[in-house]
Amino acid sequence: MVRNFTSWIFGILFFSFERSLSKLSDGETVPLGIVDLIFICLESIYNKVAHRCKNVPNLSLNNLLQCQVQCTERERERERERVEDIHTKP
Repeated sequence: MVRNFTSWIFGILFFSFERSLSKLSDGETVPLGIVDLIFICLESIYNKVAHRCKNVPNLSLNNLLQCQVQCTERERERERERVEDIHTKP
């Protein structure tokens, strides 16, 4: 879980940096401070998880991690069922 979370953070940082570079090439001013990068990362994480957990009422930062874990478990279960179906069908 920690490795997955860490790779997710680095992916978001890389995506944010790439986006900043593309905006710089377009002539826009881009905040490249560490605080800005942290907020961009947190917003990206929240938006990704919120999209996956859109059916959860009153989604807040408090239950965001719990929802992420539940979504991941559901996805793994679906993948297991899919693999079992492939192997059991003649």
